[in-house]
This record gives sequence, C-alpha cells and structure tokens, in this order.
Amino acid sequence: MFAPFLRKIILAHLSRQPYDKGLERSRQAALAQFRRASKLPGYHSLLREAGIDPQEIRSWTDFPRLPLLGKDNTFLRFPLESLCMPGTLDHLAGVLTSSGQSGKFAFGLTTRRQSRKSTFLIDLALEATFQVDRYKTLLINALPMGVGFASNAVTVAETSVREDMVLALADKFGPHFEQIILVTDPLFLKLLCDTSRDRGFDWHRFRVHAIIGEETIGEHYRSYVGNILGTDPDNPDGPILGASMGAGELGLNLFFETPQTIALRRTLHKDAALRRHFLGEDLEPEQIPMLFTYSTTQILVECLPQAGLPDGFGQLTLTPLATDAPLPLLRYQTGDLARVSSPDILNTRLAQAEHPLLRRWHMPVVALRGRDSEECGALNVSQIKDCLYRDTGLADTLTGAFRWEPGSPGALHVQLRPGMQTTDIDSRIRAVLPVAAQTLQVVPWPHEHFPFGMKLDYERKFKYL
Repeated sequence: MFAPFLRKIILAHLSRQPYDKGLERSRQAALAQFRRASKLPGYHSLLREAGIDPQEIRSWTDFPRLPLLGKDNTFLRFPLESLCMPGTLDHLAGVLTSSGQSGKFAFGLTTRRQSRKSTFLIDLALEATFQVDRYKTLLINALPMGVGFASNAVTVAETSVREDMVLALADKFGPHFEQIILVTDPLFLKLLCDTSRDRGFDWHRFRVHAIIGEETIGEHYRSYVGNILGTDPDNPDGPILGASMGAGELGLNLFFETPQTIALRRTLHKDAALRRHFLGEDLEPEQIPMLFTYSTTQILVECLPQAGLPDGFGQLTLTPLATDAPLPLLRYQTGDLARVSSPDILNTRLAQAEHPLLRRWHMPVVALRGRDSEECGALNVSQIKDCLYRDTGLADTLTGAFRWEPGSPGALHVQLRPGMQTTDIDSRIRAVLPVAAQTLQVVPWPHEHFPFGMKLDYERKFKYL
C-alpha cells in the first residue's frame, strides 16, 4: 500500500516531531478553528451570551475565555445548519451518531472530501501499528452497526455484534491471512471469548490483534482475553491488544494505546513503588488510569481542574484541528476525567526511575480515569470492572456485566453466564473486590434473571452505575 521510503518518512515525522513545536502549532490551529466557528450562527450566539467579541480572541492566552461546549448547548439547542460550515449538508458522505448512553445524541459529520482522506489516514495508522504492508491482514469490525470504515490496505469484514459470524469468518478466512485484527468493545469481546471456548474454537492458530473501544479496560482484563486469543500482552514483539478512545461527534480514534504505553501501564500494574513514582499517589493495580497518546496535529487537549481529583486531573476538553472539519467544535467536553503529561515530564520520571523496561518518550500521554458520571467516592466503575478479572476462574462464570448501586451499604449486582450456578459466587466476588467495596452487598444473578438488561444486545453501551 505504502512505498517503504514514504512510510518511513511519514511515520518518523509523526512520532518524532518535537512536542513543544507540535503544541504551538496545535494552539495556532485551534485559533484558526475559532475564526471559522465564530462565523456560524450557533457558536456566534454562544459567544454573544458569554459577552465575548470574536475580535478580542487574538492569541492563545485568550483561548481559555471561550465557552465550554457539550451536547446540551450544541446539538440539543441548535439546528445542524447553525453549527455546520456552509454547504456541509449538501456534501455529506456519512453521519455517525454518538452512543446515546446519556439519552442525548450528538452527530459526527464527514464530507466526501474528508471521506477520501480518512481512508488514507486509517491505512497509515494500521501500518504504523500492525505493519499491514508486511502481513496480509483480515480486519473484522465487530463494533455495533453504524460504526464502519474503509481501507485500501486490509480486507475488512463487517459483522456487527454477532459472535457466531465472527467465528465463522475467522474459521474460513483466517487460514488465508497472516494476521487478524478484531475491532470490538470489551463486553462483546468477553462474549466472543466465552463462545469460542464453548465451541472449542482455537484462536491460537492465528496471529490475532485487537483494537478495543467504547469503554475502559484494565490489565487483568487484557491478560484474560489475551490468554484466550493466544496473544501475550507482555511480548513487545507480538500481536497487540490495544485500546482506542473516540467520540462520535469528534472522531473515532482520538486517543490510542501503543506498544510503549501498554508496556508502561503493565509495568506500573506490577510495581507499586513505580506506580507511586509515576502517578504521584498510592494506587491499587486496578486503579491505574488508561494511558493513551495522541497526535498534536489532530487535536488540542485541555484538562480543566476539578475539585476532589488528584493533581492535574480534570475535565477532558478537546478541540479537533482539521481545517476541513464540517462541524467545528471548540473546547468540547466529553464527560471524561483525565490528565495530560508532556514527553519532558515523562522522560524526567523515566530518568529518575531507572527502570530497564522503560524507554525514552516522544509523544504526550493522556491518563484517563474514566467517565465523571462513573466516579463515586473512593471507587469508580473502571476499578470494579477490572477486579472481576483478577480471578480467571471467577471471570469464566461471569458475562462482565454488572450494576453498581452506591450507598450505605450499597449493592453490586453481577450477571452470571448462561448455565452457571450462584453457589459461593458472592464470596468469590467479594474476595477480589477492593477494600473500599467490601461493604457492598454482592448479588449474583442467573443470566436470564439479571434485572438490568436480561439479555445484552451489545448494540448499546452498558450502564454499570
């Protein structure tokens, strides 16, 4: 797909450009995006209500004065034509809806020009991560219907959330390819792993990667699915089980894991002293935030401080930088809590730690705690979620779906896989939960009686809290 010399030039440029220069270019691009957006009726109304004259925004120091955006004051308030660049709705190639987990929908728009360019960018990312020029690749898109993409570098199979279809494709087509990439979400991948074992399907005969999106994952989970897929997360030269984070209205791959971020997180997972050094606080392994990187040419990242959070963590606030974005959204808040660290900060900590597995850093890192709505005191959903995979035998009996009801004492409802018995399950679950969750009443439910969605349809994000 890519000539070798062209691939090396592009990838070297993306991964090695000085962060400070990249950040300055990002800020200038954000100001240019503001000048585009300020002419739109919807955004102009928000500026007027905030008492801001667009002519007053001249430099980066003025940028923090701009209003914060979200679904409520954009998609739910204004008609699309007030938010989009002129002519956008006449040249749409695609529309992507957000998950609607909050009961509110936002929309990502792609013009025909963008669609042609996005295929190249997707292929470049696949090459950078999975060497698809070297390996003949089958990509199985097992995300919910509506989330699709095109590629000129790999063979794409669209299955949506049909585990039987995924297994049939892998069985018949897998032998004709050198590697398989599964694109899916954590709960469906758990179902796929369970079904694979029930049917005696052996993933180990293939070279299997996974791109996992939609929600956070932990290292117990990564080890669990890696064992079933035959992918060792601790092998830096092997297939990758990596996470990606996006938002329908902003882009599907805003943040992503790399072999380096995965290695760092798994090292922190095993080493309490190193966790304290890098993260600045005593955390249990399941409390380690997701560690993502991103391209400063694609997005500007702010983390606005919020009371009650560790130093540097705050509301994730994003400004996409594409100059041809049909729907420019500035300082858009996704509802996630995060902290961003520059390569200089990371490299200083690396030098102090003197850990043999940690290498010099060239890109920024976003530490993502999870959704603001999924925090409750000393616990959050991500932590409980990963604790359920600490005991692999216990994880084998569960679907991964649970409902946490905070309170005093509060309750944790978990769903068993079909045919599993509730005997001793509550005590086994309590044994893997963190100390802060020990007061919770553990309620295991037979699969068919789980009252928070008896049968998961996997088309919607599951509500854990």
